[in-house]
Amino acid sequence: MHTFLLKNIRTERKRWTENISTAGDVTASTNLLIRDGKVEAYIDDISTFNEDIKIVDGNDLLIVPALREMHCHIDKSKLGTSWTPVSKASSIVERFTNEPKELDKLEIPMVERAANLIALELSHGVDFFRTHIDVHSAVGQRFLEQSLTAAERFQGAADFEFVAFPQHGLLRSRSIEEVDTALKNGATIIGGVDPASVDGDSKASLNATFELAVKHDVDIDLHIHDRYDDFLETLKYLLDFTEEAGYQNRVAVSHGFGLNDLGHEESGLFNRIKTNGIKVISSVPLTGNIPPLEKLRIYGVDVNIGCDNIYDCWSPYGSGDIREKLRRYGEAFNIRTHNEIADILPVVTGKPLDYENEFNASGINVGDEASFLLTEASCITEFIARPTVINKRFYKGKCINFPGN
Repeated sequence: MHTFLLKNIRTERKRWTENISTAGDVTASTNLLIRDGKVEAYIDDISTFNEDIKIVDGNDLLIVPALREMHCHIDKSKLGTSWTPVSKASSIVERFTNEPKELDKLEIPMVERAANLIALELSHGVDFFRTHIDVHSAVGQRFLEQSLTAAERFQGAADFEFVAFPQHGLLRSRSIEEVDTALKNGATIIGGVDPASVDGDSKASLNATFELAVKHDVDIDLHIHDRYDDFLETLKYLLDFTEEAGYQNRVAVSHGFGLNDLGHEESGLFNRIKTNGIKVISSVPLTGNIPPLEKLRIYGVDVNIGCDNIYDCWSPYGSGDIREKLRRYGEAFNIRTHNEIADILPVVTGKPLDYENEFNASGINVGDEASFLLTEASCITEFIARPTVINKRFYKGKCINFPGN
């Protein structure tokens, strides 16, 4: 395992107040003892430290937690292929019906395209991926198999969660058996899409989803794009099933555009979402459909973001830089002050900032795995707001200098 002293780093320890004039006033120099791939201690004064272990110089760089990609589709990537525009489609059904044929025609195998996407995001500081993988009657298990093969190349550099995603509808495409098989063959989460509009029966769709989840003891992450009555019905059934199955802290709603449409029921439903520990995951779209993510955070809901489409059959755009998405998040919700910007870092790290404990304000706590970034940014806010360089990345105590190393 990896054991060393990381000396001469900076960590953010204070909130910005009217008495502070420079970023240097909110950070402090310290040293980090890493033992067996975990954070053992922060040591401010190492003059008396005499343990005979390797010493690594942090070069006065700022330490921040490694980043998480909470919603992507590595199986859909076209990265590395010749340019092809997104084909026309009159509906979501036409789009996902044509997609497998379009992907199969590409000149680079899926394993390579998926690996290209993973490597791209690693270069931007990500070390955790939740990726949805198409599993349905049109593709069987082959997209999952190839995605697992691609991820194997990055063992020792990143962690992965694989969502068995019945893109064509769990019920609509008669894919219950395929999803069941996928959850035996490497998928670690069950997904779904629009139980009301795609599957046509939100209660039956969610019932089948929860039955599979409980059978395999896996979490749930559902794409829900529906709006208004369809979304409201789906959300209420989702909350009911979560409570009945005792699935608190194991369910996520991706996209959730209909969270804008709850009217007078909003407060009560937001509280139920919080009480049941349901995550909300967004790609921060520019289409005007972005859910009220900051309001959800005020209620205490766990909000996460992901890049989603990165040059695939659905969109020609996407840089693979999760910090770019976080900057968009800040702009979308008019987050401008130092403290407000710093407070959105957990949206991409999953690690709350703790200014009450002087050693944990960066979000990296004693006992955590030593997975973090060193950056030339002067403070957390600059790391978020500006495209500052990530100088080094550590994964469980191992220095990863470039993707896949």
